[in-house]
Amino acid sequence: MKSAILGLSDQRAFICLGLCSLSLCVFMLSPLLNSGFFGDDAATSFVNGDLAYSNLTLSQFIYNNINMWTYNGRFFPLAAVIGSLLLSFVPNLFLYKLLAIAFNVINILIFAYLIRSMTGLRSLSLLAILSTPVFLQFRMFHDSIMSFTFLLQTVFFLTVISAIFLISYLKSGKRIYLFSSLILYFLSMLTYEATLPFFILYILIIYFYSENRNSRYVLKLSFLFIALSLLCISIPIIIRIHYGLPLVGGSDFTTGSSAYVPNINAKEFAVTLAKQTFSALPLSYQIVNYFIRPTETINDLKNILSPTILIIILAYFLLYWSISKRVLEEVYQQQNQFDVKILSIFGLFLLVLPATLVSLSPRYQKEIYWGVGYLPVYISYFGAVIIALCAIYVIYDKTRNCNRNYIVLISLIIAATLSITGALTYNSNVLVIEHLDSGWLYPRLIIEEGLADGLFRSVPNGSILLVDSGNPWWEQPSFYLMHSGIRLSYVGSASSNDYVSDKLPRTALIGSYQNKSSYQFSASDNIIYLRYYSQARNDGYAILGTIKDLQASKKTLDHVTGTSAFIYVHYADNTHRNVSLYGWTEESQPQSYKSFCFDEEDLKLISSDKNWKLFFINMPNKTINLQSLQVLSASKLEEFSSSQIFSYNNTSNRNDNAQESRFAFSFSKNPVLHCRYDNGSSSYISWDGRLLNSAGEKVLGSIYLNENFSIEILVYPMKEQVKYAAILGNHPGNGNEGFVIQQNSLNQNEYTFGFGNGREWLPNIKFNLTENKLNHLLIKVRKNQTNIYINGEFMASANTIDSIKNSYMPLYIGDWIGGDRPFHGIIKEVKIVNDDEND
Repeated sequence: MKSAILGLSDQRAFICLGLCSLSLCVFMLSPLLNSGFFGDDAATSFVNGDLAYSNLTLSQFIYNNINMWTYNGRFFPLAAVIGSLLLSFVPNLFLYKLLAIAFNVINILIFAYLIRSMTGLRSLSLLAILSTPVFLQFRMFHDSIMSFTFLLQTVFFLTVISAIFLISYLKSGKRIYLFSSLILYFLSMLTYEATLPFFILYILIIYFYSENRNSRYVLKLSFLFIALSLLCISIPIIIRIHYGLPLVGGSDFTTGSSAYVPNINAKEFAVTLAKQTFSALPLSYQIVNYFIRPTETINDLKNILSPTILIIILAYFLLYWSISKRVLEEVYQQQNQFDVKILSIFGLFLLVLPATLVSLSPRYQKEIYWGVGYLPVYISYFGAVIIALCAIYVIYDKTRNCNRNYIVLISLIIAATLSITGALTYNSNVLVIEHLDSGWLYPRLIIEEGLADGLFRSVPNGSILLVDSGNPWWEQPSFYLMHSGIRLSYVGSASSNDYVSDKLPRTALIGSYQNKSSYQFSASDNIIYLRYYSQARNDGYAILGTIKDLQASKKTLDHVTGTSAFIYVHYADNTHRNVSLYGWTEESQPQSYKSFCFDEEDLKLISSDKNWKLFFINMPNKTINLQSLQVLSASKLEEFSSSQIFSYNNTSNRNDNAQESRFAFSFSKNPVLHCRYDNGSSSYISWDGRLLNSAGEKVLGSIYLNENFSIEILVYPMKEQVKYAAILGNHPGNGNEGFVIQQNSLNQNEYTFGFGNGREWLPNIKFNLTENKLNHLLIKVRKNQTNIYINGEFMASANTIDSIKNSYMPLYIGDWIGGDRPFHGIIKEVKIVNDDEND
């Protein structure tokens, strides 16, 4: 009776630890819920739109997808079936991400069951559940966890279930288990070719776990799996012969098919195999990133002591401590100890085998680098987990007769290592998703919401859309058809290099020079301009207008004008927001611009709801530069200040007057611009000698700088800045002209100053500003040298080998023309002066 009670208590403890470990797994994977459709998912997530646009059935669409890969010499048809069915029936992003978490958790559970089947130890299966998420790393690369319609999850699921069935057959002799194992292995090879060499795993299982180790029996059973593998290998070989594709090749590839022609160069294969295998090890991504980008990697650790991270550390520590006691008990009590060498060998092969085929691809021999592996690394993670479990088992087995305090110390060290590794992995995964969301989630949500709210209400079917932003993975007519019901004839975008194409009406072409073409469209041509922007979830804007004049190359939209535009603004909350629209019109004089600013009451409201508004602006007698239009909503007013163009985040209650009094701007007789921003209102002191404090002057115009000029700024930078956060500049985004003062990529509060001379960018001098303090920045540009002074002290210099080529773009303070590099901080005063050579 007592033993039964103890057994029941132990069973409850096992279930409790299992549920707690499983909950921690879910939490470790939960950042996926904040991610968007990434990578291939972004291109395949509008399957229903593809079906509607191409007038195909789902089966026809899948057949075409399979054919496309067949023409490239590859055959994995079930991948197309699974991906198309999944995204056809689950187009909702949140539900899709929930399923992603669920599938990964299911894989962890069946993996734990496989460990139990191979070792007989329940405690090791618990440890497998607890430790696996520590190995699962998200990467800004082709990532099998964040993307690819559960392809590798499906492959791993089929592989593990197949292995479990094989072990069951070896223990029971029931042929249904063997038949099931063979079928599942066959299906896994039809899903993804990385499993073609996995017959070796089955041979290991047969040899190590068969009661009858007679070589004839082992070979006979192994031959079934080898034969299936040879069958699946022969299919792409036959396809390649049929289409005249080479069976082996070199390191160069030019087409999609040649990217997958095996390169059997031993050195390149070995190096790629090592890189791919190394990427399965915990923290491999972060370790390599530290050596490549040490400053950014250190900055990524800023949240390591957050409450969430501390909870993860505590949870891992306590759970491992509890599970380790049961591992020790089972190690001591196990009568028939499993051979840890067998499991280690199996884990080693599971770690390395998934990397073999991908390491033969000339494409991935070039793309894969240390710490970043291609899709099959997902399966390799579990091989690395097995090796870690074996190491822990060996440590406890070897120390079973040691002093108890020594064993406790070992458990504490392992618990701390697992806890810290888990915390660092979670932190890195969160940061990867946050970084990716700015390009893959937020902009897409804004345009999807805009389309649903009627942004395309005036766009006729058959229109041509030129997108000045966005992501090429979804800039397709089928995407817009799915979300708006409008059937576009063509969508051009920068990344797909197709702004200028034969789809544009030839009658509108007025000239071409080098790689640029100029057009004048009529209203009936229906050439539509679209730009949308968002850097926060559900908070952003979209601008839509009919194009009148266009100058563009295949890669760039250089000049886009129209007479009207729709402005869609979406807010992250339901509070009322005021909207301002900035931009400029083009005057009759060449390269002459006149800026304007419209408040919300100046714009025509077309429709609205609690968290969005759709406006219309019409200037029939003027020419609007559609690329100049910028939207400012109250959310940015609250966060930054009263003007996107002027200064940001001026809502702080700090009293900086004492500090500011130490700085006195130099007197100059040739001020180009001198403006101050105090107490929420702007004050233009002078602009080329003219007072500019009259009502309505809210946008800065263009400026002209001599060979010798100076820039003085009183600036208070906050700790965290976005990539290339811009303090001041008029660089148009293309060509080498104008100047800019901006952050050096993501290197927090390290800034660069540079200007264009029409041919190159000069001198790109770097300097640091002190965060959370007022800095007086002085930049003196002379004919031969540029000097940087901060708070009156010399900081840096560089040779000035040429003079600036002036830009006719308006001057932006606190951002740049693209609107996606907002400076986080306070810009209290700016002065730009054309100096005499001796000043």
